[in-house]
Amino acid sequence: MNRIGTVVIRIIVISLALGLLVFAQKQSSKPSIQPPSPSSGNTSPTEQTSNKKGRNLVAKLPAGVEGVILGNGQVKLKTGYKFVKQENGKVSVDDMKGTGGGLSVGGTWDCVCRKEQKGTCKASIVVKSLECSSKSGCSDCVLVVDVGDSTKSIVSYSTKTTIAN
Repeated sequence: MNRIGTVVIRIIVISLALGLLVFAQKQSSKPSIQPPSPSSGNTSPTEQTSNKKGRNLVAKLPAGVEGVILGNGQVKLKTGYKFVKQENGKVSVDDMKGTGGGLSVGGTWDCVCRKEQKGTCKASIVVKSLECSSKSGCSDCVLVVDVGDSTKSIVSYSTKTTIAN
């Protein structure tokens, strides 16, 4: 009888250990999304969740732009690419296919305040899209892309409010 009790206890302990392993595996495979702390200054794409929509200024992206699609007031990444924030505040698109590379392709993105306004704007990577936000006093930011020697306005982000009569 003592021998049967020992076997039952071993089976229970083994079952609990396997259950804990399965639970731990499921927890580690879930993506961790945390809001950025104000003091960290970290703006990694997995930490922001805004997804503002702007107004498309073009029907299609200029020739030479790679790794992104334009739709419904947003510039979004294609599979196999990622946005990379540069030291100067601009954003590049890197090709992550194949070698796991990080080869910069198809233009450099930036946000500017419309010329007739004063203020500044900044580009923000939000999950898998790129957007502009006013940094100081600008109510009409524009997402632009530099390809070769030309700069093209792509999406407008306006914070202006209109009052209906």
